[in-house]
Amino acid sequence: MSEITFRKKVVQDGQEKLVKTNVRYYLEHDSKHKSKFGDDEQCVNVGGAKKDNRAIWYPISTLKIVPWQKVRRVLPQADGEKMVEVAEILPGQNKRRIAKVLEILGLDYSQPSGHLRTYFEAFGIDFVPEMERLTRKSLSAPKLNYRKINTDKLRDEDEEARPDNGEWAITKKRFFSPSKIKTLHVICFHDNSSKIVENIKFAENGLAEVMKAAGMMEHNDHTLDVKLATPKTPILPQESESAIQYRKRCQERLSMAFNAIKSPAPEIILVVMQEKCVDFYAEIKRWGDCVIGTPTVCCLGEKICGKKFNWGMSANLCLKLNAKLKGVNHQLRPAHDAIKDKFYGATKVLRNTMLVGADVTHPKNGDDGCPSIAGIVATDDPTSGNYLASARLQRGTQEEISDLAAMIKERVIAWQGKAMAAMDPKKTPAGPKRTPKPALPSHIFFYRDGVSESQLGMVRKEELPQIKEGCGMALKELTSQKKISVKAWEPKVTMFVVVKRHHARFFNTWLPNPDTIQPLSTADQEEERDNLPAGTLIDTKVVAPFRKEFYLQSHTSEKGTARSACYILIEDESGLTMEDLQEATHHFCYTGARATKCPSTCIPARYADLLCDRLRHYLRPALTNSYRPSIRSNDKSGDLDPTDFANDKNIWAVEKSSGQERDKSKNPWHKNMDGIMFYI
Repeated sequence: MSEITFRKKVVQDGQEKLVKTNVRYYLEHDSKHKSKFGDDEQCVNVGGAKKDNRAIWYPISTLKIVPWQKVRRVLPQADGEKMVEVAEILPGQNKRRIAKVLEILGLDYSQPSGHLRTYFEAFGIDFVPEMERLTRKSLSAPKLNYRKINTDKLRDEDEEARPDNGEWAITKKRFFSPSKIKTLHVICFHDNSSKIVENIKFAENGLAEVMKAAGMMEHNDHTLDVKLATPKTPILPQESESAIQYRKRCQERLSMAFNAIKSPAPEIILVVMQEKCVDFYAEIKRWGDCVIGTPTVCCLGEKICGKKFNWGMSANLCLKLNAKLKGVNHQLRPAHDAIKDKFYGATKVLRNTMLVGADVTHPKNGDDGCPSIAGIVATDDPTSGNYLASARLQRGTQEEISDLAAMIKERVIAWQGKAMAAMDPKKTPAGPKRTPKPALPSHIFFYRDGVSESQLGMVRKEELPQIKEGCGMALKELTSQKKISVKAWEPKVTMFVVVKRHHARFFNTWLPNPDTIQPLSTADQEEERDNLPAGTLIDTKVVAPFRKEFYLQSHTSEKGTARSACYILIEDESGLTMEDLQEATHHFCYTGARATKCPSTCIPARYADLLCDRLRHYLRPALTNSYRPSIRSNDKSGDLDPTDFANDKNIWAVEKSSGQERDKSKNPWHKNMDGIMFYI
């Protein structure tokens, strides 16, 4: 209290003056309610920002925390995990709670307080006490293509995986296109590094066993070469240091470890952590993405050096390792049905189609002056499921993606570059001439995440034209550089908005009666946990009558109540029926590379969300309100501009130590990451 000072107005000799004082002296001598406080008493700011002189200080001992208040800042890791645990409500419990709402609000005629319902009826509003009964549709999961090796003929053959309730197994299956790893570079912050290396390198009861089965090692290899650096001591944040000081300390320690293993040059780095630490994880990712330009995969040491070999964890590591090395884990098996002429290849969508996901993440309410982060991901060919990224900073709380056109241009140019590389005669095997693939996408499927129902008009009015503008910008640049001879090109666009934060919940009809007050039987307790199966589609009764939309539960949910994603069709130039669009969207959910289960939204939207999470790691010092750029783009002392953050090498701009200058793409990561799904 004695260290917190402010200027107080006083009248001396008939004149008003500002006199410096501290909170403790003021409360003990000048306040109307004079009180004594201890030397260690601390204060809490319940007002605005200190820099704007809007702070209001109170001693902790005089305050009481009122329950059910929202926390508007990022929770500490332990508190966040506890919050998720408490928020898990079983479907049966949720169903009963919803049924009780009418009674609580006084809208149930069977209850004494039900007379309140008459006030609503005067306005023509009535309430039905039962839940709406719906007939759900069930979409079939696509078949997935992996590879199996025929040891007699030593050639690849297709191996089929059949998902069950949104999940599938990859035991004894090779990746569709595995990347070979001869040497795995490991930075180990665990005190049992020798055991970890042992459990990584051997092709029996080790990570190498799973890598070999997946096709990431040569058939005759029995051990994996491991280059190990052992800093051992975890780099945990200290109370005495700022977020930027912690970032610099992490970069220094990580770079020292990297220098010990950088020959031969690593394609990817496995970082073994001693314990969960969100701050350290964020710094590892930024260091790999922006400083050295090498993808990283993190895992906990206890998962590797456990007493029992963890095959599932090792398989999950291999999924990420292969995807970040530009491999293809699996593809969708091409359809053989009535619409086979419309659909094509791994994405089961219109021929030569680019899939795009977009999202915007905002600073918390307490993060004064921080910008919002816009990110998009897009496939770079029709079949691989490789989503490359673009990102920008923009004005805080702005939902419209202001530089969408430039990011679409980047993604189209990347698509064209890969298409031309595939047609390079030096890389094409000898034989009859093949029909060249189109160098530009003829169709764009765009999934916009992160907007509310009230912003649908904004998406169509502001962002749809930017998509078309970005395509025109790409065509102009490619034509001027003589990389393409197309004179006119305008792809068709189909746009969805993906809404996750809605209030619709769907329950099995066989869940226990909401009015049940007796203890549930064992059978009812099991049924109470039942969510609807993956592939559940709802497109009647509870959807808006004036637009095309549907609810799709693509995932299986073992904890809590499953929440379906709502897909709202904003623009449709595809020529497909609504049933075809629903099926295609459902199939996109099975193209993810980081797990063998479907997420709750289709992969383009999910990957855009993951990209924004990664970008928040870069901006973490600013988002925690502990850092602001010192150099401003204007000479005024007003609010910070997004370009001030974008030009700051401590949080966004590429560091000079990475050996590259700031390129015109404006993306914050090292140029080595441009062709990699580093964010998954």
